[in-house]
Parts: sequence; C-alpha cells; structure tokens
Amino acid sequence: MAPGSAELPDRSRLTEALDRLGHELASRGIFAELVVHEGGATVFRLAWSLGGDLSVDVLDFAGFLVPTAVATAEGTDLDPSWLVSVVDRGPIDGTVFELAGTYPEGSTAPGLRLVVADARYLRVMQALSTEGGRI
Repeated sequence: MAPGSAELPDRSRLTEALDRLGHELASRGIFAELVVHEGGATVFRLAWSLGGDLSVDVLDFAGFLVPTAVATAEGTDLDPSWLVSVVDRGPIDGTVFELAGTYPEGSTAPGLRLVVADARYLRVMQALSTEGGRI
C-alpha cells in the first residue's frame, strides 16, 4: 500500500489518533500546528514567551511529525500512514475540515493544532519563521 493510501478510520478513531499525537507532542513540550493546504501540509512549532511574543519555526512534516504519528499508531488498529492519508485527502473530501481543532481535545496544554489554511496564511507564517519568528 502506498503512503497515504490507507483507508481512513471513522471520525471517532481519527479524533482518538489526533489526541494521542497531541499528547505525545505535549509530553515533549512541543506545540505544533499542522497546516493542511491543497493536499499538502506544513508543520509549524509555536512557542509563546512570558512577554506574549510568539515564536514560529517550520518543522519537517515527513521527518518530524510522520514518525511521531507512526509511533502513536503502534498498539492500535490504525494504519501507520493514517496521518499522511488525512493530509493527502486534504480539504477536498471534508475530513480535515471536520477534524480541524486542537488536540488533545479539551486540554489546557495541547500539543497539536490542525488547521486548514490558504496560501496567504502559509506565507505569513513562513515569513515569521525566517524573520526570527517573533510577532
């Protein structure tokens, strides 16, 4: 099976998987924003200082987030490429729109935010990351 071609589980299983991924990132002290756009994805690491400044770094989706998602699938019935499948389907089939939000759900310390964005949002976030990432 090609990467990203796995059948998507139902919404409750995907929410559970995103919660697991969010917990894993939060346990590492990471708050990542997975931005899905036109069947692709960009990952930003966000950090706030006590002064209220936001720091933005671009992370590697395949090298950083995918291995973490594969690890969260271990011991479950999820296909290891579940996250790639969600991203590959993008906003086209509506799955990402339905799942957009912060994970783990209801947490005061989330590790993941899933966003559907257009090119303008991506340009601003990438500009912030190259300009020292502070706003």
